[in-house]
Amino acid sequence: MVEEHLSRRGWRAEVDRVLRRDRFGEVLSELEQLPRRSAINALLGRIVHSDERTRWRAIKAGGILIGKFADEDPEAARVMVRRLLWNLTEESGTCHWGATELIGEALSRHSGLAREFAHMLVSFIVPWGNHLEHKPLLRGAVWGIARLAEVDPEKIRDAEPFLRDMVESGDPETGAFAARALALMDAESTGRDSGLNSGAPDTVLVFRDGGLERRPL
Repeated sequence: MVEEHLSRRGWRAEVDRVLRRDRFGEVLSELEQLPRRSAINALLGRIVHSDERTRWRAIKAGGILIGKFADEDPEAARVMVRRLLWNLTEESGTCHWGATELIGEALSRHSGLAREFAHMLVSFIVPWGNHLEHKPLLRGAVWGIARLAEVDPEKIRDAEPFLRDMVESGDPETGAFAARALALMDAESTGRDSGLNSGAPDTVLVFRDGGLERRPL
């Protein structure tokens, strides 16, 4: 068991060590043995990692741990999600890459968090809402919506008309994630005839079994 008095740098080093494990199941198993708050905080520093495999491992593991934390200490988990949401506002003065994906993953792991915060995730793609101007952040928000659609599409039903617009956003990955979300929601139009035929790929990059692979929509 790792000592709980490690410094912030020590926790980051410990989490880095765990994220390098060969099997993602082993990564999760080790992370779940660490003090919850310290592990999550250390993972937040890795959702912006330049290595895509490490970044997605941190996003997935962070979302899973936040979901578990919400069962153990609901208010503390809410504070973590609120902090991620705050970091995406102009008032925060930050630009927290990876936060939108982490929020989507966390909400997909806990129905209570989804019930409370799904509308905020949707607001990031609403032109008159908290619309994200930076393409990578907007892409991440659409990915997060698609991730939540996998487990509870009703929570993001209000996103449907805006997702249709996202299919033709001009960014292929964003269009593909939007089309996937619509398909998962069983929308009347998945966007395949318009967006995907105009340049969006018919596959998306997904994290599976600890690695990245392309899969059909």
